[in-house]
Amino acid sequence: MRTLHTPPTAAPAPEVATPDSRNELPFTEFKWGSGIESSSLPHLNVDQFQWTQHDRFWRDDLRLAREKLGIKTLRYALPWHVLEPQRGQFNWQYADERIAECEKLGLELIMDVVHFGTPLWLKQAAGDPEFPDALEQFTERYVARYANTIKMWCPFNEPLVTALFSGDLASGRRISAAGVAICRCSVAWYRPPTALSAPFAAWRRKRP
Repeated sequence: MRTLHTPPTAAPAPEVATPDSRNELPFTEFKWGSGIESSSLPHLNVDQFQWTQHDRFWRDDLRLAREKLGIKTLRYALPWHVLEPQRGQFNWQYADERIAECEKLGLELIMDVVHFGTPLWLKQAAGDPEFPDALEQFTERYVARYANTIKMWCPFNEPLVTALFSGDLASGRRISAAGVAICRCSVAWYRPPTALSAPFAAWRRKRP
């Protein structure tokens, strides 16, 4: 009787792990931090730096954040209407002092280019036809000035909220050019709102 021998099969080659870009992080360190609320809408007389007296005690606030809370990373924003009170005219001293103080204290900033609000010379705020160009020019000047000091920037806080506020009331399903620009910076798809909040709508009706 013949015995058939099956030749041994080679062991399967070990699978080589391929990098999955979905699991890769753009940073190597998780940064714990905090932030100081800084919403400022001069068209609506909203200024949280004044309401909280941060403009008066900003040095103390920054020092306490570093010394008492022990944080090293701070999300912060400076009001656009203060930094550029007139189109193309900048008040950098306001920013220079605070950014230098943060650097002295060892606070690494995550700086919002714009948190909320625009200068009054944009008559219709975020819905003004000049808003996209004005924002671009402001951003270029701002970031270029502090590029060697600030390494982390938030380009635009809650962009869809500002896009909503830039809506065109004449047609419930249209948004202004400013809103389109903001949406393109934030998401690939956006469905315009059909109505604005009642307070903002009332304010818009009063504008010329």
